[in-house]
Amino acid sequence: MAPGFHVGVILQITLSVTIIDNTLRFMGARAMPATPLITYETVASAAEALREEGKTPSVRLVKRYLGGGSPNSILKHLSDWKAGRPLIRVSEIDIDDTVIDGIRQQMARVAEGAAKGAEERAAGVEEDLRTVSEALHEAEQRIQALETELAQAREATQTAEREGQKIGEMAEHDARKAAQALEVAHSRLQEERERGDTARQDLAQAQVRLEQLPALQDEVKTLRAALAQEQQARQQAEKEKAVADTRAADVIETRDSLKTQAESLRSDLDTLKEEARIMAKESKKEISELRQALNETQQARYKLESELARLSK
Repeated sequence: MAPGFHVGVILQITLSVTIIDNTLRFMGARAMPATPLITYETVASAAEALREEGKTPSVRLVKRYLGGGSPNSILKHLSDWKAGRPLIRVSEIDIDDTVIDGIRQQMARVAEGAAKGAEERAAGVEEDLRTVSEALHEAEQRIQALETELAQAREATQTAEREGQKIGEMAEHDARKAAQALEVAHSRLQEERERGDTARQDLAQAQVRLEQLPALQDEVKTLRAALAQEQQARQQAEKEKAVADTRAADVIETRDSLKTQAESLRSDLDTLKEEARIMAKESKKEISELRQALNETQQARYKLESELARLSK
């Protein structure tokens, strides 16, 4: 360990003692505010407890000992502790000047002992560096997974739009065909009705003529045969109309069903679009947060590497 490192540790501890001295003089025995979860005192206490248990303090072990906390905050305080910063707890006590002088002398001795243990604490920096690297790798994988999910959602939205458009076009085509078939059937029925009326008129005229002119019986028979044919044709046309009406009803029912399906698909498409939009918004937000955490982790990694390089000198 370089002599300059020991001197820096002693100066840091002396500065801490001076700050405590001034705090005690101005605040007296005033109660201290509530200590947050992640502070230098809590991290240093956890590190010393782990060391007493025979374990090498690390970010992961300290976080588990404290029951949570930000790895970056823990890393900062743990690095200070490993660099030799002493753990000093100020209770609600009344300390006079003679005791403070004794504390200064004692802290000087503690500084020398802390400098000797700094080399042992530096060994944990490599493990902290590995922990930060693992967190960095996990963040990068999460970003890639979110980008993949976003691409899949966009592809599903485009597919649903194409399917909905295709079903709508099919329904309109079937409806047009049904309307055309129904119009043709009505036209044929009207023509057959007109032919039947004409045949009945001809038959009536022939009967009158038959009564007046018996010689026209053959013509009457011919007209009756024609009337029978026209009646058969009309019946056939009515049957075809009934079939056409049934088919038209089926086509209309199918068209309505297809329209309902198309509306349902459009509703599902709108829902999918909204979900994709929300997912994209949340994914962008989470990606931004992960990238921010990634930057913080990289900064912590650079700090650890710098600290490791400094300790290795």
